Parts: sequence; structure tokens; C-alpha cells
Amino acid sequence: MDKHTQITLAIVFMCLNSLILGAAPKQDQTVPAQRSAKYTSRSAEAATTWQKDVRAKLFELLNMNDLVRKRSSIPLNTKELSSTDRQTYHVREMEINSTSSRRIKIVVTVPASKSKSVPAVVCVGGHGSNLYSPYDTRTIAGDGQRAKADSIYKGFGTVLATMEYVTISTTVSQHKVYEEGRLLMGERLWDLMRCVDYLQSMPEVDGRRIGCAGLSLGACPSNAPSNS
Repeated sequence: MDKHTQITLAIVFMCLNSLILGAAPKQDQTVPAQRSAKYTSRSAEAATTWQKDVRAKLFELLNMNDLVRKRSSIPLNTKELSSTDRQTYHVREMEINSTSSRRIKIVVTVPASKSKSVPAVVCVGGHGSNLYSPYDTRTIAGDGQRAKADSIYKGFGTVLATMEYVTISTTVSQHKVYEEGRLLMGERLWDLMRCVDYLQSMPEVDGRRIGCAGLSLGACPSNAPSNS
């Protein structure tokens, strides 16, 4: 390549580079606005107000306002599908109403000893899970492929059941919207809230001590008790 050709290529490169840079969108140098509901240190009273405001906004964004308003008037209409004795706890597979027109399946474990009310945990599976995923085969026997896929959960629901917690699980990994006008994340959250409603209806459960556990999709404590 002679010197004249090298100079020509260099000029062409610089022109192309200038055109590309000129066409590229300019980076926005402005500072992004703070999140409108960002939590900051505050008094207990102010924190409670903040919590109520955030929940109200969340329910609005997820198209859940109507369900939240009539939450206490939607009957559970529980139907037991099966019951198994695991010596230290019992396993129940059931159906309950999620909304007035949709039912969901749940798994519930209850300690065999009923001498006192006990804490409860909503066990939430991740992406690709189902209501059986948080438990190992000591609680729910799944097929080989399912059990292998669920090994990442380490059977945490079963561990809690053997420690005399009441546990509950349902499927929230669906990728379809069941009811017209709803949102996927709204339906997932609502089904978990209905699990809490069921727990609070159980005489075995201390309604002041309901928590949740999970990973991936199930890592967020989104199932707020109805009285909080």
C-alpha cells in the first residue's frame, strides 16, 4: 500500500467516524429524579403512613384496587383434595377462591401438635416452579424431572414443616393473565395475599406471626396480611 492510498484511507476513516459520532444520540447528563416513594429514616408514625401510601400506589399500579376493597367479602370456600399424615405434621392439598370467579390450588402443612397457635410461612417458588416446589419428597412426592428441577429449593418448606411452622404454597410462576383487565404481577401478588387470608382463618396460626420465604421470583415479601 503506497503513501497516497494510506492518506486517502485515513481521511475516509475520519469522515466516517465524524458522521457516526454526530449521528449518535447525546447522553443525558441530567441527574435522574429521586423515586417518589423512596424510603428514608423517619419516625414510626411516619413510616406507617409511608407504608400505607406505598401499598395503595402499588395496588393501583397493579390493577388490584377493586380486589383489595372487597377482600374480606370474598369467601375462601375451601375444598380439601387430599390429606397425608407425615407423623410430626399433616399435609393438605386444597382449593380456595382467589377471586369471586377464580380458584387456586394450595398446599398446607400443619403441625401434628395443636397445643398452641404457631407462626406460619408462605413458601414462594421461583420461575418455573409450582406449588410443590418448596417441599422435598418427605412432604410431596414429585416425578423425577420435577424433583431434580426443584433441588435448588433444598426442601425449605419441608424443613419449616418439621420445625412446627404452618406452611402454605401456591403456584405464582404462570406467564398468562387469567382474568381480563388484570396484570400478571398483580395476579401473582393477589394469590399470595389470599394464601395469607387462608392462614389467618386457621385456628392453628398466630396471625401476628406470618412471614414468607423463597428465592428468585419468590424472593420478595409481597404477601401483606390483611390487618397490616
